[in-house]
Amino acid sequence: MFVYRFTGHYFVVRVNNQKTTLRSTLFSQIKPTASKIGSVYAFTYMDSAFDGMIKIGHTSRSIDLRMEEWADCGHGRPYLLKSFSKVRYPEKVEFLTHFQLVKEWHAMRWCKYHERSHIEWFKTGVSAVSQVVQAWISWIERANPYDRRGNLKDFWRGIINFLSEYEIMITAELMVQIQEIEDGTISVASFIDDGLPR
Repeated sequence: MFVYRFTGHYFVVRVNNQKTTLRSTLFSQIKPTASKIGSVYAFTYMDSAFDGMIKIGHTSRSIDLRMEEWADCGHGRPYLLKSFSKVRYPEKVEFLTHFQLVKEWHAMRWCKYHERSHIEWFKTGVSAVSQVVQAWISWIERANPYDRRGNLKDFWRGIINFLSEYEIMITAELMVQIQEIEDGTISVASFIDDGLPR
């Protein structure tokens, strides 16, 4: 559950009540009906009300078709900022990205065309979005962290529980580094001595 705080004409800040977190999203099962391959995208509108706001979404269809659907909102044609194709479990990547960027999360107050609020907007930069999405894609590709039933594998459950117990912030970049240690592509010593605060 989220609480919304008014910040302007179009958007409200989405405040997380801590019931759903990055940790709980990692632990949540990938539904059997979820797309196994698809795309993750980031776009904005050129309207000044959307200045600095980025919509992060996923689709199992063509991104062009999805952009056409977003054009129906009445803010003009969406301006595609970044897209990632052939993504494994695109919905999971999208959700993980949302929760890593939770401090930047906003919601559009109301869409007249769709008669609802669009909740996946972020006040951040394209490079930040791109870095987080790419890291989650890389982790899912390299680590293969979910079993065939869509459950997080025990190894990763243990890692996440350890990080949580010691209050180490979970990020896509950290998960990729842990996988690189498992792969043997980086040493534990270089990981510990990389200068990053933990």
